[in-house]
Amino acid sequence: MHTKNAIELHFLTKTYQVGGEPLTVLDIQKMTIAQREWVSITGQSGSGKTTLLHILGCLDLPTAGTYLLNSVDTTHLTPATLSKIRNSTIGFIFQRFNLLATLTAAENIALPLRYAGLDPQTIAERLDEMFTLIGLNERRNHYPHQLSGGQQQRIAIARALIIKPSLILADEPTGSLDSTTGQEILKFLKMLHSAYPITIVLITHDPDVAAHGTRVVHIKDGRIFSDTANL
Repeated sequence: MHTKNAIELHFLTKTYQVGGEPLTVLDIQKMTIAQREWVSITGQSGSGKTTLLHILGCLDLPTAGTYLLNSVDTTHLTPATLSKIRNSTIGFIFQRFNLLATLTAAENIALPLRYAGLDPQTIAERLDEMFTLIGLNERRNHYPHQLSGGQQQRIAIARALIIKPSLILADEPTGSLDSTTGQEILKFLKMLHSAYPITIVLITHDPDVAAHGTRVVHIKDGRIFSDTANL
């Protein structure tokens, strides 16, 4: 059975003007990621991996080339259409959690659904499902400062999952956690990857974190330096 691609990049570049001169920070001839794969992207600071993540997340557009997301060419879509794709298809997980300090755990998780205008009953049902999933039901009404780092990241993961995305983009998701808590979060992500029909693209500088993926793509000077399957 042929597996469809979640992501296809063709001759994709990102170029900035620096001091009147063009600076190409990303130059990817071809990269495909199949649906339900977990691809870890590694590279030193300045390698272009964060620029790549922004393009994959429809937060930025390439200068040239094509980005197909679930067979849809995103390259020439309007900002409004790109926003709809982000809100319905892509879940984001950040290193520093990006929870709003003035909202409770439940309010933070529900935020994407409120933006999408879903009805209160649907939001309540999805919240029940998410809190069961992350095992933090007793923390519903706690604010971020009342939660540990691991608990905050679980809340952030639930916020990413509540829209039922097909793609999860994780930017150094264990970077602000101690090693033990980081391992717990990685185990949790592995469980989600097995249980849900999601594709995961994870950016990390840590080889041990990258090894949890099914593939490791190493970016150097904006280009793919290596692309290795994890056996």
